[in-house]
Amino acid sequence: MTPTNKKKASCNEGRGKEKTKRASPRSSPDTPARERREAHQRRKDLKNWTGKNSLLLTLGMTCPNRNCFAVDPTSGTAVYPASGVAVLLDTVNCKQLGYIHASTQSISCVNFSPNGHYILLGELGHMPAVRVWSKALDHQVAKFKGHEFGVAYAAFSGNMDLVVSIGTNHDGYIFVWSWPSKERISCNRFAEFIYAMSFSRTEPFFVTCGSHHIRFWYPDNENIRFQPDTLLGRSVIMKDNKTRTYVDVAFGSERSEMFVFSVTNCGLVCKINSQRQVTQFLKLHKTELTSVQARDDRLVVGTICGHVHFFNAISMQYNFSISVPVDASLTSFKSNPSDILATEVKTTKPRGKMYLGLDNVHKQLTAVLDNGDLCIWDIASHDSAQRKYFVAGHNKAVSSMDNCCLTHDDDYHGNNATPCDVIYSVAHDGTVRQWQLSLDGQVICNTTKALYTGNYDPRDPATCNTEVITVVKASEELNQIVIGDSKGVLTVYDAVSLMPVCSIVGHSRGITVLTFYISRDRNKGTQLLLSGGRDRLINVYDASKDFQVLNSLCLHSGSITALAMVRVATNLMLISSALDRNVIMSCMSKHEPFHFTPRQARHTTASVIDIRICAEAPWAVLGRGNAVLTIIDTCSFQSLRSFRACKDTTASLERLCLGNRGALLVTACSDRSINVLSVPQGLRLACLTGHASPVSGLVLTSDPRYLISSSRDGCIFLWELPGRARRRALHLFKLGTRKTRVKAKKSPPRSKIIPQSRSSVELSNRSDDHNAHKAYPSAPVYASARASQSSQAVDIDMECASDVLQIIAAMNVKENILHRK
Repeated sequence: MTPTNKKKASCNEGRGKEKTKRASPRSSPDTPARERREAHQRRKDLKNWTGKNSLLLTLGMTCPNRNCFAVDPTSGTAVYPASGVAVLLDTVNCKQLGYIHASTQSISCVNFSPNGHYILLGELGHMPAVRVWSKALDHQVAKFKGHEFGVAYAAFSGNMDLVVSIGTNHDGYIFVWSWPSKERISCNRFAEFIYAMSFSRTEPFFVTCGSHHIRFWYPDNENIRFQPDTLLGRSVIMKDNKTRTYVDVAFGSERSEMFVFSVTNCGLVCKINSQRQVTQFLKLHKTELTSVQARDDRLVVGTICGHVHFFNAISMQYNFSISVPVDASLTSFKSNPSDILATEVKTTKPRGKMYLGLDNVHKQLTAVLDNGDLCIWDIASHDSAQRKYFVAGHNKAVSSMDNCCLTHDDDYHGNNATPCDVIYSVAHDGTVRQWQLSLDGQVICNTTKALYTGNYDPRDPATCNTEVITVVKASEELNQIVIGDSKGVLTVYDAVSLMPVCSIVGHSRGITVLTFYISRDRNKGTQLLLSGGRDRLINVYDASKDFQVLNSLCLHSGSITALAMVRVATNLMLISSALDRNVIMSCMSKHEPFHFTPRQARHTTASVIDIRICAEAPWAVLGRGNAVLTIIDTCSFQSLRSFRACKDTTASLERLCLGNRGALLVTACSDRSINVLSVPQGLRLACLTGHASPVSGLVLTSDPRYLISSSRDGCIFLWELPGRARRRALHLFKLGTRKTRVKAKKSPPRSKIIPQSRSSVELSNRSDDHNAHKAYPSAPVYASARASQSSQAVDIDMECASDVLQIIAAMNVKENILHRK
């Protein structure tokens, strides 16, 4: 090796990865200085990309079992999962404190350490982990891996020297880990279903309950052998009640610390001593119990009907009862909107499984239902409880979401009311919810309204999959919202009061897409509503005349996936796509109003999921199912640029959103990531992760810094755009209205055209562009050469006529040359 090569090798070894990054093609000396600075900024500031603290607000929760809710008795903080993040709620001040997102897997269980310094997070999926999160440091400090299919419960011991994790029923293992050495000291298998677990606060043992058993487990924390020891377990002597199903178990504290309390799904409350003997039974007639908590001399039991019963933990005497408030919009099957103001209605109908969290230090009780309701009471008095906080959300998958900026003139906002952002979300539970957000200073959700449409009967779960709301669309100009259901019925509501306006049977099958077109020309005043459904029809309604049907188009052979309308010069153009992988541009006839004639069509290798029109520039974005985005010119219907929606090459596109200024593009893909892209370059500015289910809605607020997303698990997230994405949005917002021009890449001369490789992103869909469009991608053309030579009339502007003639002449010259050869 020459001395020069030795010197270079030593430099490479000393700098390591930094030298490798500098040797990349993007950072080579031939690269422009601007791109080198951008690459350096991406490596230097990771916050611009990950957006770790960009989640500002969560609406909804996912608590399918007892182990998904816990309260820290020292600080009064509650933790529960919402999609893929864990939410910290201050029950004293009734506000959200922070959010924990440790991995991409779903959260299956949460729990606090006895001193409140750590939070245990269990995961679902292949090879899950039990993660220990530090509240003070705000990052993960430990991770335990050993389960294969999921973690059902995890807890610290009373003196914090052990961590116990219980797997799901498919996993079938109980592991005991030493803390903080993180070594597995004992394990055992279980065959029965385990529903809950509780650790003794003073003794080194824990109790599990489930199907036909309550069992005491005694781990050996002095085991220092290499192989883990067998975990010993002893069952409680239940006598005649050994065939019961025990759904929850809890240790007492202070005066009741020597007893264990458990409840069954048939209304039986058991009191067990440390010798594994049942000392007392209490039978509640016609009641199904779901949760139990014990602190000092208080014993609290929750039922499936929403009632909470208080007993004396020593004598087991009944004290009083309270009820979780009922969402007023769900008390009847009528379309009458009402605020979510709690009304304590005593009912015997099942409302959902209740999980309790008792804070004896701050004298508070928190109840969570698996339908998304959360309520907090003040229990300072021994004979009554006072409600201090209540919130409700969707208990099924959110199917669609939209937002608008409205000005309220009611007495609550006063005379000097300012416009506010309002979110409308529809879910499979048959509800339409209105969320009013305040984005000034602290981001909060001020008021909410809910509307029950009557398409879902909670008493008949079969209607969940047959009669659901599929899409919602809001219009600021009309102050109205339109929803479409799986039966093809369109219903129009007032955007402020949610009062019904009219109902239309527009399709024979489910409605898949809705869009408004409001003309900017006040003289003409064109106000249209477009709807597409699974019956392959596109209906055009007049929104200014009680939504009368103007026309019904049958252009596709598959379900409609996207609709968009744009005005090109003096022509009104309709762009539609369907599952038949065709994108058709139709032009409205000048002689027959609202009669659209197809002019151009594009066939793609993947179905177009969504179409977004830039209102301030003559271009649109087509999002295909293979996660490839294509920018097309609305005048010529030719593609200008193509790029991927996410980094994962195997992911598919789910949702698409375009910013108000047309400079930011937000995509949601099947890898559960939300990507913020710059337009027209296609550079990824940020990547947001937190959803554990497919994203069903994406909207940008009037303030360009915030983004709202919804998912199929019923949760809605409010994000703040991180780093460069936020700076770019604010910069364009301060500039005001401006047109974003997209320039097509210059193609080489026709004599030097080089065929590109099939792996390139631009040609991942080779059948998108016509040969003439590939040869002259920058020429504005209204129709292909064959269509221009046909007898059909094509409207072409005078400015574009010369370009069209040049293209046709060039194609004729090429055909003559090929014919001579």
